[in-house]
Amino acid sequence: FISIWEYLYCKITGGYSEAMVCNAIQLFEFIFLIPFASYLNVKDKKINILVKSILLVFTVMLAIYQIDTGKTAATAYTDAHMMLYYAYCFGLVLFMSDFKNKKDWFIFAIASSGFLLNKQIVLPLYLVIIFYIALKKIIDKYSLKREEESKFIKTILPILVLIIVPLLAYKSWGLFIGYKYAGIEQVSAPTSMLNNVINFAKGIDREIPRQIISRYVTTISEERIYRSPLVNLGFFSMIIIGLAVLVIIYKRYRDSFENSKFIAIFWSIVVATLGYTFTFLILYAFGGFPTSEGLRCASYLRYFSTFILAIYAIIFIQFLNVKASDKKIKIEYKTIAIIMAIVIILSSNIKILNFIPAGIRANNGERANIKYIENANIIKNNISKDSKVLIISYDVSTPSYTRYYIPEYFIELVNYSCQSAFEKTENYLEEFPKYLRKYDYVFISDNYEFFENNFAFLFDGPIVDKKIYEIVKEDENIKLKMKN
Repeated sequence: FISIWEYLYCKITGGYSEAMVCNAIQLFEFIFLIPFASYLNVKDKKINILVKSILLVFTVMLAIYQIDTGKTAATAYTDAHMMLYYAYCFGLVLFMSDFKNKKDWFIFAIASSGFLLNKQIVLPLYLVIIFYIALKKIIDKYSLKREEESKFIKTILPILVLIIVPLLAYKSWGLFIGYKYAGIEQVSAPTSMLNNVINFAKGIDREIPRQIISRYVTTISEERIYRSPLVNLGFFSMIIIGLAVLVIIYKRYRDSFENSKFIAIFWSIVVATLGYTFTFLILYAFGGFPTSEGLRCASYLRYFSTFILAIYAIIFIQFLNVKASDKKIKIEYKTIAIIMAIVIILSSNIKILNFIPAGIRANNGERANIKYIENANIIKNNISKDSKVLIISYDVSTPSYTRYYIPEYFIELVNYSCQSAFEKTENYLEEFPKYLRKYDYVFISDNYEFFENNFAFLFDGPIVDKKIYEIVKEDENIKLKMKN
């Protein structure tokens, strides 16, 4: 759903820009929090839902400033959005009364359908929510406090509905993409990953995966996600702190915090953490990322800091749930102000810049995304919209970021661009010229040594940056002639 939301937001605000995409994502993230603000008890009767929502949003924003080590909130990446969406779906379940109301089934099924369309990594996270529901029902069923045992069909039916409906939505969207846009498939894990895992188990091609696994273990053990003058915390340390806070909330509010709910939340967080770390181990080591990225655990801070954000958001939502359940407990807005002050004091610097979109920040006197805007303008001014363009750059992100500014053009994003893309293909020296026949032009954003050493023979002259080359197809031969 986030792509549709970004598109509509940019249309309303006058067209695409990275700043507007970032604003759209941030706004969508905070919309997730507003439903839970209605459950925030405040002593002052005059404080309405709007004021409570603002207080809640700013409290969470401050938390994001501290945890967002990878500065994801300042980019067009959707990882922070995805994790807050996860917390929202989990929060719906926490606030629902064991799905006794059929309306609850419908609301959660719709919400989770949108969640599953984010990235494939959300599927195991969604299964953790199902795990929570199933575990809580099992504990409730066999609890001595239960006077009546629910029928099996009433226990299992909600779980089946919550599995089947979202997965049908996911599959339907994939079929729609395949029908509407021929040749484009829904994002999925590379099939080669399974073969790589099997080969590793058999003792074949173990050297690179071993190096990546070693690097991953070192990174997850030593990299600090939370950094401040007072304390630096790694991934597992922050998970343990979150679980400790959950235990404190449970001990403090035993009367309004069900035992079964506490156990189910606690073990769901443990399962989610172990599953998430194992999933990225597989992705890094066995082909989910290019080898060069796996060896340095690329974007580790972005992926793991946003996961911490989701876990903390889930615990915070359950804290609101407990307070909503106990009408005697009141929380003043002064308390929220104190929480904000503490978070600011713990900050290593003024991190409000983390929420300013990177596209409108100064970077050596220039806009950070000036390169992509320049690329887009060159292509737009020299090539018709119905042309197919292949962009060459040492930076794997260049084609996708350039296409943001000219979405009407067909620009290759997957098969060939940077060195790591070529290295994924066997016999690329023979395959690349054949592949060029699918396109009309090649745009050289940034030439690099590997590309020039291997493919200079295709060009009718020197390879020059920021130039467009027409693909001339002569029988079995391919030549690239400079156009602009």
